Amino acid sequence: MNFTRSLAKLLHRVFSGQTGRYFLIIVMTICSTVALSQPGRAQQLGKKNNLVQITLQLPWHHQFQFAGYYAAIDQNYYKDAGFNVTVKSGSPTRRSIDEVLAGRADYGVARSELLLHRLHGEPLVALAAVFQHSAIVFLAKKDSKINTPQDMIGRKVMLLPGNDAAEYMAVFRNEGIAPDQVEIIPSSFEINDLLEGKTDVFNAYVTNEPYYLKQRNIPATVIKPVTYGIDFYGDTLFTSEQKLNTLPNQVKKFRLASLRGWKYAMAHPDEIIDLLKDKYEVAKSIDHLRFEADAMRPLILPDLIEIGHMNPGRWRYMAETYVHLGMAEPNYSLDSFVYNPNPEPDLTRFYRLMWIVIVLFVLSGITMLIYFNYRLKRIVRERTNELANQEIRFRETFNNINSCIAIYKAIENGNDFIFLDLNPAGLRSSKLQKQDVLGKSVRRVFPNIVEMGLFEVFQRVWQTGVAENHPSALYKDQRIELWVENYVYKLPSDEIVAVYDDITKRKQAEEVLEESKNLLAKSQDIAHIGSWQLDRRNNLLTWSDEVYRILGLKPQEFKVTYEAFLEMIHPEDRTMVNSAYSDSLGKGIGGYEIEHRIIRQNTGEVRYVYEKCEHYRDATGSVIRSIGIVQDITELKGQEAQKIKIRRQQEELKRLASLKTMAGAIAHRFNNSMTAVLGNLELLEMTIAADLPESKNVSDALQVARKASQIGSMMLTYVGQRVLKLSTINFVDLARNSIMELKSQFLPSISLKFTSPPEPLYCLMDRLQMKEVVDVVLTNAIESLEGATGTIEISFGTEKYKTSSFSIAFQSDDLEDGLYSFCQIRDTGNGIDIEDLPKIFEPFFTTKFVGRGLGLALTVGIMRAHHGALTVESIPDQGTTVRILLPAITG
Repeated sequence: MNFTRSLAKLLHRVFSGQTGRYFLIIVMTICSTVALSQPGRAQQLGKKNNLVQITLQLPWHHQFQFAGYYAAIDQNYYKDAGFNVTVKSGSPTRRSIDEVLAGRADYGVARSELLLHRLHGEPLVALAAVFQHSAIVFLAKKDSKINTPQDMIGRKVMLLPGNDAAEYMAVFRNEGIAPDQVEIIPSSFEINDLLEGKTDVFNAYVTNEPYYLKQRNIPATVIKPVTYGIDFYGDTLFTSEQKLNTLPNQVKKFRLASLRGWKYAMAHPDEIIDLLKDKYEVAKSIDHLRFEADAMRPLILPDLIEIGHMNPGRWRYMAETYVHLGMAEPNYSLDSFVYNPNPEPDLTRFYRLMWIVIVLFVLSGITMLIYFNYRLKRIVRERTNELANQEIRFRETFNNINSCIAIYKAIENGNDFIFLDLNPAGLRSSKLQKQDVLGKSVRRVFPNIVEMGLFEVFQRVWQTGVAENHPSALYKDQRIELWVENYVYKLPSDEIVAVYDDITKRKQAEEVLEESKNLLAKSQDIAHIGSWQLDRRNNLLTWSDEVYRILGLKPQEFKVTYEAFLEMIHPEDRTMVNSAYSDSLGKGIGGYEIEHRIIRQNTGEVRYVYEKCEHYRDATGSVIRSIGIVQDITELKGQEAQKIKIRRQQEELKRLASLKTMAGAIAHRFNNSMTAVLGNLELLEMTIAADLPESKNVSDALQVARKASQIGSMMLTYVGQRVLKLSTINFVDLARNSIMELKSQFLPSISLKFTSPPEPLYCLMDRLQMKEVVDVVLTNAIESLEGATGTIEISFGTEKYKTSSFSIAFQSDDLEDGLYSFCQIRDTGNGIDIEDLPKIFEPFFTTKFVGRGLGLALTVGIMRAHHGALTVESIPDQGTTVRILLPAITG
């Protein structure tokens, strides 16, 4: 204190006299000379009282993405630094790098392509990396099933042009995907192209485009490059080398004012949102801007990392990525690219004048030393307080963040790592206490970390200083089992930090969700039930996979619209279906149900479907969404038709049984009556002399009576009540005898092929009755040719049959499944129409203009009496095949 008072008195004496005043003038002159000798000082001092006009070029439209620069203007940070700043919005045709290089802008904001331009020799300088992680992502709709870069192979992917797509191409390279494996199309910068299916994947900013899908309730998949090892800086403030070399002080002040603006913006997002709406007339909604602000926070990390921080090692990592992609040469240099806000000053001029300054400023130096010592103490005190506050903020964040954070120190030259700290979230997920980990080896605390692959990442990050992401992996030991995602980086103090999230519950939920989706899809497949949804506000119709299957389509190969669906409905049902839907909309009905036919696009097959629809309306009663199900009921329809057929067959069997009972009774009574008539006529014939005229009348009456008695016999044959004289007979011989007797009916134009089996085919039969059956079938075959050239083939065999396949005329309870011997008679005649086939065994049915009587109906009773059947297959204009089946003799 005494020294300070003595010094003050001395200085007062020195500078109070005339000599002192001259001395002070000389001092001020030299100070001015020194100050003006520094680059750019003359220009800056000359504009002390006037604001310097500065132009800042943005890469895109005004939005919260650039909030810090608007805050710096609004809070007068630029004005306090002596600048009047104009912020210009960007577009695909107005690029910030081009504007700065051309001198139309002083400063700009760019993504990682800034580094690529520098590697190509353009004189650009990165001043501050505002986004510690890039906001660039791949964006796809959830229903596209694109969840990884591999899922993009063969799909449409919209990317930025040229060098701007570097991050995306780096992901493909890391995942081993060649560019020609993906259908890359130039970006339209229109998110609607994704919604309308013009592209499967859209180049997006995680702070912007996902909001549009969220707003429309469209599930989306966001694929981040950082997940696949590509962790680039995002928005970076930059300028030209010329600007930095000529006006270093302006660059420094502009950078500091900008970062002050960013700190304010991240601390007061709602205020900046209001500023954007009021002053910059941003078209985005307030909700959209809030979404953007929230999405930016994990990219900037303002609570963990100083805004604008840049790591030269990370820029080198990005440069190496461009080299690997073939986008830059390997012999690159990043000298003077990363801005150093505190460079070593050039003191050459100062040292030249130092001897003058030393002589003239000994006393001034002492005064300044005291003053600067006071200032230094104040700065140290303020810095100490600031560091203490930062430590408090860090510790509060460290202790309260939901993510797990572990800090490690390398030992044994990187062959192991010990815990320096583990936050409470990490302790909870690991089921450990603090004392269990501090100072302990990571391989001891987590014994399976090597097998997990994470320990190798620790070693690489510690050796190279390049941060890495370790994708989701399962860690399991005797204590815990959990899924984690890790981000590992190195601190300047040589420690490494692992930030990881326990995603076990998310994985379990994903597995449950996937299982539920598979179960739902399987259930829909088994039940042939698909689902659909129509968003009427956006005219967006979506189908489940089962709907595509029912309609004979493949997903992604068909553009789903209501009009396209109508085209697949059977023309006869189309108006009915459209009216059902339209009426339910216009009449305020809650929905509709309908059955109709569709025509499959891939096969042309007609299928029956059942549809049910329900509408959801807004407060005005307008339908905003319709949901429904589609069920393939073709098999159910077939089962119903089969039930009707069986019921009709049963009714037909009852009718035939009744008819046969009645016919048998009539035949017996008729035969009994005709027996008496024949007896009396025969007796009368014997008693009347042959030369009498009455003798001829009696003879004619007797002939008619005998023919009439045959009708009764035919009726008994039809009902199967003729007496059988069974014996074991060779089926082949029987057929051969029939052919010989009917030989006169075989015209020269008919070719007869008789194929005998290698062994006799014996069956138990009544020779005469079975011959009648063979005669009837052969006669029908001959007549079907109608005198034209044709073939009749006769063959034999034995096969297994199910009696359910027999015509209803032969169905009876005493038929059994098993082996049947057959005589097959096939002709190449006119054939029988399919609608006539069920009628051929009915009495007096014929396809000819003039009927032949009972025809095939006579064979029914004979075959039923023999426990056999006839099978008939026929194709119009190609011919008919008849098999006469008798139970085979086995053993």
